[in-house]
Amino acid sequence: MHYGKRIELKSSPKTTQSRLAFALERGHIESLKDKQLLLLNPPTNINLSLFSKSHTKVQQSFFPAYTKLVERGLSVSPVFSEKGLSEVCIVYCTRSKMGTLNLIYQAIKLLKPSGLLIIDGMKTTGIESVLKELLIPFNEVRNISKYHGKLIWFHKPTMEPNIEKWALIPNNLEGGYITFPGIFSSKRVDQGSLLLAQSIPLLSGKIADFGSGWGFLSNQVLKSPAVSSIDLIEADYSSVMASKKNIQDDRANFIWADVNNFTGGPYDTIISNPPFHISRNANPELGISFIKAAKLLLKPSGSLWIVANKGLPYESTMKESFKEAEEIISRGGFKVLLGVKPSRICK
Repeated sequence: MHYGKRIELKSSPKTTQSRLAFALERGHIESLKDKQLLLLNPPTNINLSLFSKSHTKVQQSFFPAYTKLVERGLSVSPVFSEKGLSEVCIVYCTRSKMGTLNLIYQAIKLLKPSGLLIIDGMKTTGIESVLKELLIPFNEVRNISKYHGKLIWFHKPTMEPNIEKWALIPNNLEGGYITFPGIFSSKRVDQGSLLLAQSIPLLSGKIADFGSGWGFLSNQVLKSPAVSSIDLIEADYSSVMASKKNIQDDRANFIWADVNNFTGGPYDTIISNPPFHISRNANPELGISFIKAAKLLLKPSGSLWIVANKGLPYESTMKESFKEAEEIISRGGFKVLLGVKPSRICK
């Protein structure tokens, strides 16, 4: 299989670590300054000197990144539906190939006729595989390899090819659950969440689910009639939308937010299956930050139920954060930890 028109690069001093800046400097892509621009899933440290802020809109569905981009003065939304208005769309690859292809599908719909589509990604995000997929339905696909990744670009064809398989088609899971490609545990119930659901007793009062995903744990908790309310707090917008489809209960509140900056509560109980990586490497600090956030939002007698991979070192933080902390069960590579009576209570 060929790989489209590849522009060979001569070695030169690195003036920037941005593949897009490099392509603009070399004249491979014309200036974007006066273009109506839409950025899909851009990083928070994006080089804004390449664009005109007044002509640029951003789609970012991950709440912490959304917040940082807003702070940089950009117009940001978790979704866009204004089809056929953008002159240029730039897609920044996700960790999921299907997630990236869906963004490309959206971009094609959002572009004006003959509009320019640019895709930027590191090798670790699967950009090579994305390029192979693009070469099947599209012609005149160009790319450069630089800084351990690729920049791909082409113009929207007059006759759009059939790429409906890249649309956000829901997955139908056992139990009647609906998920979307690219979100956590989209094809089956996560085994950690399943173990936690089997371990917690019937709860009561005001509950929060930190990192609630598509709603499996919260749905299990709502089986208790003694639960007065549950706040599902999730940073991924697509997961929030999925949880709204999966839970039809007036006691559930769906909140797109960053757990670490959330100011709700106080809660009787918090449950959580926290993320343990953003990139491909495990990062226990993510779960630790959830534990520290939970202790601030619990009532004096409140409790935290958390599930984690066996190898993640959460025990010391649990003991520091709660007057009582113990491991409830360890099975199948996961452990359930319980903390009762936070050492620093919500006021």
